[in-house]
Amino acid sequence: GLDSFKALAHTWLDLMQSGTSSTVSAGSSSAAAEPPRANGNQRQPLGLVVSGGGFRTMTAGMAFARAMSQSFDEVEGSSWADVTHLGGNSGGQWFASQFALSR
Repeated sequence: GLDSFKALAHTWLDLMQSGTSSTVSAGSSSAAAEPPRANGNQRQPLGLVVSGGGFRTMTAGMAFARAMSQSFDEVEGSSWADVTHLGGNSGGQWFASQFALSR
């Protein structure tokens, strides 16, 4: 349930704050160094992409967004403002559209 989404969300935030670019999916991650921005600060690109699969995938995207919101509350220095990219396909795009328009 939501606890597994929260565990994934915490992994995602930990990798983001460690100073590496990351790809996280259910059970796997990879990381590479991110170059500094022009002002010298590190800013990790953080993308939320939800795959296709119709209504079930849209619902899973909403559950993950809820888990991310709770994780942002628990991890100091993180917020939805850290998300730099948003994408989706089929049901994932239904979620992404609702998410983008809710901001």
